[in-house]
Amino acid sequence: MPRGSVPVGAKVAAVLIALQALVIVGAIVFYGYEILQGATDDVTRAVMSMVMMALFVIGLAVCARGLAANRAWARTPTVVWSVLLIPVGYGMVQGHVEWIGIAVLTAAIATIAGVVTSARRTTDEA
Repeated sequence: MPRGSVPVGAKVAAVLIALQALVIVGAIVFYGYEILQGATDDVTRAVMSMVMMALFVIGLAVCARGLAANRAWARTPTVVWSVLLIPVGYGMVQGHVEWIGIAVLTAAIATIAGVVTSARRTTDEA
């Protein structure tokens, strides 16, 4: 593989992580909509949830960018995030929200596979 090129697995993982970040952005927008409509019982909890989700979006965006540049440091947090999504997806399938659960499981497993199959050589020069 030529120096500086990004393996397909890393590119796939980067895209999947970026899509996951966009889904969380959608949840943030939904929470904001609920706050504006007065549909939430606890505004403080909704705002803090939005802040926490925003932090995850930032972290996922940083990981996606790192994976897209084939940086080794981006692999571990990406795999940890994806492993944490496996019980979430499984719980959704068990909770009769099969289509979302299957999508979460598929994205998690595909992301892990993308990271694992990406080349060992990285471009960690600054």
